[in-house]
Amino acid sequence: MGKILVAVTIALCAFAWKMYESLDLRKTVYNHRPGICRQVHGPVKGSEDIELIRSEGIAFITSGILYLQPYRGDIVEGKMFLYDFNQKLGKDQLKAKELPIKGASFDQNNFHPHGLTHWVVNGVIRLYVINHSDGFKHSVEVFDYDPSGPALIHKKPNDLAAIGPDQFIFTNDGVTQSEMGNLAEILSGYKGGSVYYWDGEDSQVIFSAMAAPNGIAYDVKNNKLFISEINYRRVHAYTVEKVDDVWASNVEDEFNKMRSLIKDYPYVAMDTEFPGVVATPLGQFKSKVGVSGSTEELCANAAAIRHSRRSSMSTRLSDKKTLTHLSTVDLGTACDNLFVDSDGSVSSGCHPVLHEAAKSIGDCESDVTSPSQVIRIKFDKDYKTAAISEPYANDGKEVSGSSAVAFHNNQARECWSAPCVRASFTARFPTPPFSEY
Repeated sequence: MGKILVAVTIALCAFAWKMYESLDLRKTVYNHRPGICRQVHGPVKGSEDIELIRSEGIAFITSGILYLQPYRGDIVEGKMFLYDFNQKLGKDQLKAKELPIKGASFDQNNFHPHGLTHWVVNGVIRLYVINHSDGFKHSVEVFDYDPSGPALIHKKPNDLAAIGPDQFIFTNDGVTQSEMGNLAEILSGYKGGSVYYWDGEDSQVIFSAMAAPNGIAYDVKNNKLFISEINYRRVHAYTVEKVDDVWASNVEDEFNKMRSLIKDYPYVAMDTEFPGVVATPLGQFKSKVGVSGSTEELCANAAAIRHSRRSSMSTRLSDKKTLTHLSTVDLGTACDNLFVDSDGSVSSGCHPVLHEAAKSIGDCESDVTSPSQVIRIKFDKDYKTAAISEPYANDGKEVSGSSAVAFHNNQARECWSAPCVRASFTARFPTPPFSEY
């Protein structure tokens, strides 16, 4: 009996410590910033994410967040805004312009935007916006940006984040749909989150059993993918690699590529992409001998690789892409959306005190606030280690509940928050290059 009592006591103490860590109890945030912070007028009722179009000097902003249940659709109107980084810093207010949305199939009443990403398709900026309907059903709405209006043209709803035209990697942060259920997942440490890939025709789970995977960002220049795991206070880095088909016409070129790597990598692994005969195709064949060694048998067994390799360090996304884990960075703070700067560094709007963030996001009618924080991660060349800095932190009185950050041209830095009541904020920091912080 005494041993059982000791075991129960240890288990309860472990749970209490887990709860203490998970909710950031007795954690203090000290205010600091590298420049002047000014409010950007326009978005209201929560601005969850921002997508920078670096070549145009503009950013798209979501407005009107519908966060978990209970239902708040009657007091939250979903909108999209456009912010121009080129507007002057005079005495006038900084403004984001509301974008009208055109399209016969678009349902404004069931539109509450959350995260978003973009891809340029045939010279047109295409936005993919995660949407929560009034009934808290989830989809990804697709819009083309028309700069002449400016306006957004609604293309189609998709049930799916972008690494190519109509190719998504997206996060599902848990299994519950309510605030109480979400809190229970955090306290229990239950890993109900997952990450999916949509190739334009079909979806597949690429990661499962994750502790609230949240922000996700793709570095097009360096072919790197980053995912924040908010309940474990960490960010994962992956490389997205191209898979080349090898035929008689290019086999010598592929061997030359391998020869060029010998100096740095003296060992070369050969993957035949064939697991052996583990499956026999179904269909009408003249004889069993005709099946053995056939193209149908080869294809059926090669297709089994996708399922057998999901638990490995490298995950096949499609016939042309693989995803390989590089490193995990422990941050000690709950990072929300991720942003990749032009130098490859990763920044995030974070929730340093999670229990206060939970209260402020869920209360749209009071003045409850939560601390904000901007974290910057500068990876080394091989993405195995990283230097971490904190350019901004606030106790919530200036910027409440930060969820996203975007930097542009080293002179205009924007940090956005997602408070339910107040409008979104921006911090413009006309300071020396960010690398000095």
